[in-house]
Amino acid sequence: FHEVLKTLTDSDEGKLHILRVLYEFWRDHPQMISVLVDKFIRTQIVDCAAVANWVFSPEMAHDFTRFYVWEILHSTIRKMNKHVQKIQKELDEAKEKLEKQHNKK
Repeated sequence: FHEVLKTLTDSDEGKLHILRVLYEFWRDHPQMISVLVDKFIRTQIVDCAAVANWVFSPEMAHDFTRFYVWEILHSTIRKMNKHVQKIQKELDEAKEKLEKQHNKK
């Protein structure tokens, strides 16, 4: 199923559409929505920006004050923050390695 979903989410609009369909299908089960959004992010079906755009979209306005929406947004931001920290650490390590190689010359 992963390849099919990845193909459907090639564009930003595709990512938003899959989140809308997920919401329509699981509307009465917010915990399942949270779990599946998390799974979609971890499997790179959707990205953090798509989730944020979906949460703040007009279709979600009526659920905007519900806890699960904010739980999804918080989890998404936390994942993105961890990713940024990981990339920053890798960049710092690469800079140190490059500097050490440069100093050897």
